[in-house]
Amino acid sequence: MIEDKDIYCKDWVLLNVDTVQSGKDSGLFTYDDKIAIEKKIHKLTGKKIGLFMHHHPIAVGIPLVDNCMLMNSRALFDLIDANDHIRSLVCGHAHTYFTEIYNDCVVDVCPATCFQWKPGARTVQTLNKRGYKVLEFSEKFHSETFYS
Repeated sequence: MIEDKDIYCKDWVLLNVDTVQSGKDSGLFTYDDKIAIEKKIHKLTGKKIGLFMHHHPIAVGIPLVDNCMLMNSRALFDLIDANDHIRSLVCGHAHTYFTEIYNDCVVDVCPATCFQWKPGARTVQTLNKRGYKVLEFSEKFHSETFYS
């Protein structure tokens, strides 16, 4: 569910999308959220759109968390395909670094501040690394990942 926590910047509007399903580890992008985002985008001509959500929509190579990612990613990517204003999609959940370009939209998975899952993990296997991303919403979206 989209809440009224949108952030309006000079050239960008950042929209919060709640992908959490009560009692489940996996995420869901609801039809109501899709309609609400489309209505907002229609009113925001000339603005770049950034979406922020918890669940990652693309498998990141860690089966342990890829089993509980956004379950209906196709609905989200259909929205991106239909709206070239969506230039950034930022999420977490996967406790790893991952970035991919999809139809001129940067899909950016942020690392966790507590630990990272070991790449390829099918069972609980962690790396003792804390991470974060710095996001720059300027003419072109840019992010940089840091670990300690």
